[in-house]
Amino acid sequence: MNIKPSATSNPSTQTTQAERDLAYNSSLAISNSAEITRSWVDRSQAARNHLKGELNVAYGPGARQCFDYYSAGNQSPIVVFVHGGFWQMRSKDDFLFLVPTLLEHGISVAMLGYTLAPEASMGDIVNDVRMGLDAIEVKVRHDRTAEIKAGASASNKHELEVFPGFCLLGWSAGAQLVAAIIDQPNVKSAVCVSGIYDLEPMRYCYVNDKLQLNANSAERYSPVMQTNHFGKTIDCFVGGAELPAMQAQTNDFYAYRQAHDQAGQFTLLEGLNHYTVFDAFVNPDGAVLAAIKNLTMSIKSYIRTVPHYPHQGIMFRDITTLLKDPVGLRLTIDGLANRYKDTKVDKVVGIESRGFILGAPLAYALGVGFVPIRKKGKLPAETIGHDYELEYGVDRIELHIDAISEGEKILLVDDLIATGGTAKAAVILIEKMGGNIVECCFAINLPDIGGSQRLLNMGQKVFALCEFEGE
Repeated sequence: MNIKPSATSNPSTQTTQAERDLAYNSSLAISNSAEITRSWVDRSQAARNHLKGELNVAYGPGARQCFDYYSAGNQSPIVVFVHGGFWQMRSKDDFLFLVPTLLEHGISVAMLGYTLAPEASMGDIVNDVRMGLDAIEVKVRHDRTAEIKAGASASNKHELEVFPGFCLLGWSAGAQLVAAIIDQPNVKSAVCVSGIYDLEPMRYCYVNDKLQLNANSAERYSPVMQTNHFGKTIDCFVGGAELPAMQAQTNDFYAYRQAHDQAGQFTLLEGLNHYTVFDAFVNPDGAVLAAIKNLTMSIKSYIRTVPHYPHQGIMFRDITTLLKDPVGLRLTIDGLANRYKDTKVDKVVGIESRGFILGAPLAYALGVGFVPIRKKGKLPAETIGHDYELEYGVDRIELHIDAISEGEKILLVDDLIATGGTAKAAVILIEKMGGNIVECCFAINLPDIGGSQRLLNMGQKVFALCEFEGE
């Protein structure tokens, strides 16, 4: 598909050589750039001294054709970082200071190296990144299979067998490389920071002294001129204090993707330049870190398991840790809202009490009303109820008699489905009032306990954002 070049292209007829060089020389524009990059090296060395990982794993014969791998566990998502440096300088080793932040959030990290210009052409560099990703996948699959054979518990074998796919993180030239190869099947999504997506301007400035781009290679490897990144989510970031040409690169690329209805967010990092943008990654409340967590973390990773609560042998799945985290809460509500956004729903019905926490914001997101199912005696007006059996007695749930009208399409929500006793009673009560249940949805399903199967046996549809094996 041929795309019209972006506004950043064809600068040779617009500016002098000196002006073109200055337009992309962030090192010169930022007075303390050398100090900042030296601090990266120092912080990376300090990180290297205490990090435990596998270093310089080769994927090719070249000195830079290697990667480092730092595992956060065999059930963790994986981020692969691709460094910048105008394709001709810097190293994966300069950015190890990024690794501890990801590991602290339960995310495994691969730091990918690649051959630099002028030893390698742009095509060679792109091929290096592709080869490196394939090699990392092979390693991850091998390691996680070995863990299973070494005696992983039956409850998590299924999870360990699943390769989660990569979320790529690229900065500067690394962002271009990420966008150029994101079509690989082992890549799920990407975060691109301060990238160069139109290579045509590079042909006319000092960068090309070593890179040696021509018209064909500039077009072939310019993401803003290609469509191979379509179908994958890319979140784009750029510093508000970056050079205008650098900001234009990200603006143009994001606009191009938006014009073609591609998924991803754009964030202008106010006050940050080409080097201080990493503050948005290493800070706990940083926007780049939040985007990575949003793209990589399933809600399961936010749920705390409390052993032997409330009784010996019970593994209690505690959603308070999910609810208190803004990313976890957003993943939960957005995950449910995205499932039902194209489904006809008249009302969301939540089961007391944690079903209220999820049900109300879900109803808001879907633009419909919310109805609470409550325990006996909790509703003030006239009610209709249903009694159901517990292990040692009988309980009752109730709805206001005007809560649901005949024929309304109802989405039933609760935080967790275990034995399914309350959910089954809720289904009966809703149907008694004439409601038609679209689906019964939950944040968590405990399938081994059998509640979801009981609902399926009633002819209901059941959906959960995640499952835990066992009790």
